[in-house]
Amino acid sequence: MLNWKNYTGREVIVMAGGISYSGTLVEMSENAVVLRSSAGFREIPMERVTSLELEDGGDGKGGFASPSPLGFS
Repeated sequence: MLNWKNYTGREVIVMAGGISYSGTLVEMSENAVVLRSSAGFREIPMERVTSLELEDGGDGKGGFASPSPLGFS
């Protein structure tokens, strides 16, 4: 499993409120996840995020990371 801090600048998939968002992870804070996609920038409130993973699985182990630096989902 990768540390969530190592996801910055990589293609990710974020699940939030039953919707899947994909793009390049720009920033992740305790308030929101910011993605850059072909449609522009998207800010997803952290309280709605249920999962964050590498788009390609990256490490061959599913590439899953908890969306919270504290480990809460």
